[in-house]
Amino acid sequence: MIRWLVQSINDHPDLVQGHAPPGLLNPMETHRLAALQIEKRRRDWLLGRWTAKQLVQAYLAESGAVGHPAVGHPLESLIIENDADGAPFAAQDTGSESGSALKRLGVSLSISHANQRALCALHPSQSGNELSSVGADIEWIETRSERFIEDFFTADEIDCVRSATPALRDIYITAIWSAKESVLKAVRTGLRVDTRSVGIDLCLDSVRLDDLATRWQPLGIQIGAQLGQHVSGATSFSGWWRLLNGGSDRPEYVMTLAIKQDLAS
Repeated sequence: MIRWLVQSINDHPDLVQGHAPPGLLNPMETHRLAALQIEKRRRDWLLGRWTAKQLVQAYLAESGAVGHPAVGHPLESLIIENDADGAPFAAQDTGSESGSALKRLGVSLSISHANQRALCALHPSQSGNELSSVGADIEWIETRSERFIEDFFTADEIDCVRSATPALRDIYITAIWSAKESVLKAVRTGLRVDTRSVGIDLCLDSVRLDDLATRWQPLGIQIGAQLGQHVSGATSFSGWWRLLNGGSDRPEYVMTLAIKQDLAS
């Protein structure tokens, strides 16, 4: 099961000011924050860490990790770092300020930001002989041009958008784009590959739009030749999407999740 958490920058007054809430960061992360000079970048980084650490800590408590130093202790006992490809990972703080002795936790983690919201998703990275990698994305629903969909969408995706009513067009475009981002995060290529190497089916024949505000709905994922070079023949993908109201009576965000699962060799 994918665990997820979405939070707003307005959920904590320190985040709005670009300051770390008490007990959130360890010394290494405090040093990292001090290097971020752009206010929006500071706020996004803090909101993402705050959300991710709360999700990881809740997962450790729920999974019965008795005696784990993160359980029942401040969030500063967890570290959220990034691999060389940009993908985040969760680790235990061993007390080394250099970060050279981090103990990774056995979870796949994904973090996304959009317009003062952060979404984090988590899944165990291995279960039996199955390896898993999760991707998550949150996007503000906004109008995108015809040129945008022609440049980044497959023919089937373009047909889906062009068949939409004016009220749904922006939602469909945002959902397709967000789902592509989630898949590419799960594969750990990001936007370094052609986005048309991922095909997204919103499964509109079986999805009730009214339900998207209250529960995740499935979406279809097709992998093209270029992206196929980054996955094995034993790889499967699953995806979901839903809408989020940002305080108004209409959807303001799209959230998507994707998981890539492989049989370990």
